[in-house]
Amino acid sequence: MEFGRRMANELDLEKSESFALINIAFDYSGHFILYPTILGKKMVNIETNMCAKNIGKNDNLRPIHLTLFQGRVKNSKTALTLEHEGRAVSRETRPCCRSI
Repeated sequence: MEFGRRMANELDLEKSESFALINIAFDYSGHFILYPTILGKKMVNIETNMCAKNIGKNDNLRPIHLTLFQGRVKNSKTALTLEHEGRAVSRETRPCCRSI
């Protein structure tokens, strides 16, 4: 029942102008690709061709346009140590999406 409702929404989406907004996004490292599906957002490791994460599978929204924030938060002007710099770079990539 749930999949049938999602499939009907997908068919309506294909007929609308919003269908042109669907995109894919690469992360900064180039190892992962993020794209919207009927069942949420899927993150795939393109080196191993395995699904790394399925985000929002239980949500009742259909993501359309995805973006990734991969930057760092602005720090104070103090000198950073190499250890602090390494922690800032290795922060988790956070997906953002726009839905219909």
